[in-house]
Amino acid sequence: MIEIILTDATIQISGDEKELKRIDKFQTYDDNSLCFSKGKYDIKKLKHVSLMKTVQSRLVGFAGLAKEIILFCKNNNIKIEKFEDKRTHFDFQVKEWTDDELRKLFDPKFKYVEHQVRALKAMLKTNKGICCLPTSAGKSRIMAAWLKLTNLPTLILTDRSTLGAQLAQDFRDQGIDCGFCSGNGVRQGYCIVSTIQSVKKLDVSKFQMVLVDECHRSSSKSFQDFLKTFGCPLKYGFSASPSNGNLLDFAKIRQQLGSIIIQVKADELIENEVMAKPHINLVKVDCPETFDYPSANDLGIVHNKTRNNIIRDIVEKHREEGYICILVRILEHGEELEKTIPGAVYLKGEDSLNKRLEIINKFNNGEIPVLIGTNIIQEGISISNMKTLIMASGGKAQTSTIQRIGRVLRITSNKKEANFYDFIDMNNKYLFKHSKQRLTLYKKEGYTDISVLDAGLTKIK
Repeated sequence: MIEIILTDATIQISGDEKELKRIDKFQTYDDNSLCFSKGKYDIKKLKHVSLMKTVQSRLVGFAGLAKEIILFCKNNNIKIEKFEDKRTHFDFQVKEWTDDELRKLFDPKFKYVEHQVRALKAMLKTNKGICCLPTSAGKSRIMAAWLKLTNLPTLILTDRSTLGAQLAQDFRDQGIDCGFCSGNGVRQGYCIVSTIQSVKKLDVSKFQMVLVDECHRSSSKSFQDFLKTFGCPLKYGFSASPSNGNLLDFAKIRQQLGSIIIQVKADELIENEVMAKPHINLVKVDCPETFDYPSANDLGIVHNKTRNNIIRDIVEKHREEGYICILVRILEHGEELEKTIPGAVYLKGEDSLNKRLEIINKFNNGEIPVLIGTNIIQEGISISNMKTLIMASGGKAQTSTIQRIGRVLRITSNKKEANFYDFIDMNNKYLFKHSKQRLTLYKKEGYTDISVLDAGLTKIK
């Protein structure tokens, strides 16, 4: 038998020593970050990391782990003899909200907000939780509705200044007194959007809630160091894909922000015309065989003239439609494509915040027909008019792949469908493996309109 005390910051467990060891083992993860070197795996460098600590005969962890620990106990016949809830509770959590009341928190012009209403309901049931929502699901609208519902001083965290500036402006446009904190200074407000890099500039003691946008990044040291010391009552995360596939990283995120409380699939949003229907085109291209992945990426992607010329051909095919975006991962690749594609503008991380916003606005207004960008436009930034997205970067990462396809799926009055191009990089074992993993992920996410094209952009039967 065990006893549990749950506070805003921690879950504390006492009782039978054997049961405590079982729970500790449940919250222990493998850290193999140091095991990979020069293409080899050294198991001797494998570490076991427990998210729990023993303090005065009690097992202590962060409060975000509470739900999964309680479920583990119930599923493994560990009796919870006593549960003491010392968390802060609010009046809005007690009130019985109707669907109509929650719908009024959103723009009445929105035809379908059922997924957003469900998100609010899920958040009302818990002090911590992660909302797993496709990129075009309107996360900022859900956040704004939640800020209006709770009326609490709130800190909204991101690690991108461009995204943060857009979020703050979006909230202000919806009538919320919202400031912004970044490397350029602090604009005060009842609620404040801040980059994690600049949050130390703020007196965070006034905030009763934190919202973490693109929370799949919050396993990083900067986020973890801050969230561990920031003991506000309410913490929520938002991401299209909160897990990057690394179990330890995802556990670190959950210990601060809680378990996934809602997961919305793309097919629901496509069916209800919230998200544009994507036509996924996979272009077969030859790549040289190499002895390692760095060489594969350099010769097969960045400096693969045939592949880069195909990207140019895709641009020309859709140039009259405009609003074409190309995503790269390596700075040099963007420079290569900028030289190859007439009229393309390369948006770089080294550009000032004002210049980035100016370029994005010009793209949205149709003044720039082709935009090339690295991960600076991969996450969160609103580029609603994009009609064609070319994923030039390759790679396999689950989170980034989902974020990338989401860039092109924002629906507008004149855009119900969108084009998405990726590559099947043939003849190189590293790149081909990554291509297959991305294809599997597209199918898993519910995207069914997938075509395979040859190098001449002709559909292969």
